[in-house]
Amino acid sequence: MRILLALCLVFLPRFAEAQRTSGQVRLEVRDASGAPVDAAATIESDATRVRRAVTIDGTGVAVVADLPFAVYRVSIVRPGFEPAVAAVDVRSELPVTHAVSLRIAAVQATVSVTAGAPTILDPFRGAAANFIGADLLRDRPAAAPGRSLIDLINTQPGMLLEANGILHARGSEYQVQYVVDGIPLRDNRSPAFAQSLGIEEFESLALRTGGYPAEFGSKLGAVVEVTTTRDTRPGVHGLASLEAGSCS
Repeated sequence: MRILLALCLVFLPRFAEAQRTSGQVRLEVRDASGAPVDAAATIESDATRVRRAVTIDGTGVAVVADLPFAVYRVSIVRPGFEPAVAAVDVRSELPVTHAVSLRIAAVQATVSVTAGAPTILDPFRGAAANFIGADLLRDRPAAAPGRSLIDLINTQPGMLLEANGILHARGSEYQVQYVVDGIPLRDNRSPAFAQSLGIEEFESLALRTGGYPAEFGSKLGAVVEVTTTRDTRPGVHGLASLEAGSCS
């Protein structure tokens, strides 16, 4: 009886060891010259629901142990190199060596062309209009006092500015209609007759030399339609300005 018990104690660990159903993978990572490199690896299997992230140090070697028998997908990545992806079959307790030689990533250029919203042309506008946005209004060229607006309008097609500050739209004198936030200004806006509008408060400007709405058509030359900046701050607030001049 004692002899049988002794034999059981001797062979039982070997029997227990023989029942193991897991193995290990030895990862070896080199560059194109054969030198070991550090990298990051992922080993995973959908069948066993195993997913492990492995860090490979400068020796280029890492061992992943206690992997249930299955087919694993091994991914190895390193900045500047092409990713290496392969399938590794683990079916025994014997270590499986997976050696990888990383290749330098090729330089690639990609141009993506997508169909966006057609905002360049308005198919419902019967006549052309020139628009000046907030960027140009803010970064406009320097001008003499009171002439910032007319100097900017003078850069648009169909406009001609006399030396005395009178705009000629398509050859018509005193025929430019100004509209500020939908309100037409009926008076003469030439510098000799009226003060300059506050161009610093403009958000956009549209210059129309034809096809403008009938309610803005009291002039025959052009319509300068101005939209002022909307102040979204809550509460009551305002802006005050002071201008002075002399005439001799």
